Amino acid sequence: MITSLSVFSGCLGLDLGLEMAGLKTIAYVDKDENCHSTIVKNRPKAIVLNNIFDKNVCRYKNVDIIVGGPPCQSFSTIGKRKFLNCPDGLTMLGFVNIIKNIKPKMFLMENVQGIISADKGAILKQLIEQFSQMGYNIDWGVLNSSDFQVPQIRKRFIMIGNKGKKIELSKATSSKRIILLKEAIGDLENKSGACATFSPLMADFMKKIPEGGNWKSLTPKEQDNAMGAANRKSGGLTAFYRRLSYDRQSPTLVASPTHRGTTLCHPRKNRPLSVAEYKRIQGFPDDWIIAGSVMNQYRQLGNAVPVLMGKALGKLIKDSM
Repeated sequence: MITSLSVFSGCLGLDLGLEMAGLKTIAYVDKDENCHSTIVKNRPKAIVLNNIFDKNVCRYKNVDIIVGGPPCQSFSTIGKRKFLNCPDGLTMLGFVNIIKNIKPKMFLMENVQGIISADKGAILKQLIEQFSQMGYNIDWGVLNSSDFQVPQIRKRFIMIGNKGKKIELSKATSSKRIILLKEAIGDLENKSGACATFSPLMADFMKKIPEGGNWKSLTPKEQDNAMGAANRKSGGLTAFYRRLSYDRQSPTLVASPTHRGTTLCHPRKNRPLSVAEYKRIQGFPDDWIIAGSVMNQYRQLGNAVPVLMGKALGKLIKDSM
């Protein structure tokens, strides 16, 4: 049995996938109160620590692999990437130090693909150098969840370090079968459950946008009112007032589906995707409990690694042992 220590665990998308592949998580670490509650509600007997800097984290000296995704805001193409001057730098340093202190056989780190170009590539170079000095053979790359039967186009940076032979990410099992939204969430159309709402003004605009459309589907006058003349002339911004299509995959799920710049409107209903639909798209079981307010549930799920991507990585790790 391959044992895992999970850090920055979130709502356990990555860990669920790894467990499906046969790995056993012995403890979870996450300081977010809602994520902590999510873990406990679904894993009542789990050991859950609140902080990566807790000295108790380092008692797991016999663990085979450490997995986690340090916070990624400063690596995101949306952010300013001031890595060294923000809390993300400390959490990444904490992740590196846990690997250094525990010395597992392997580690698995996931993040946004923006980490590759952050600080002109210096951050990634430093990470590889530090892990290599610890004796790990490193492989890294960007995987797309849609290649793992996930009904979502979501790219994640993955790095695997192994004390033995390098584990090649390109060998992660993928599938040519594309799962579309209709197959994934079609039966939930009239069973929204927990769901946010659009503002009255935004809801009025969304009524006029057809399945698969966005702000460009509005009349020129409506576009000016919705976007502002300057934004409309830019011609891009395709995520604004976006209504999804059952005949396509979902774009990357975001922390809030109700913002005009990251709209995730249901294909047929005049509402955002529901929490239940977020869970389906990310591959969580329908009965998986997400703690916190509705908006916090969206945030946890929007930050998660798709479960089936985690399963493919778990299989790759298991086959490499």
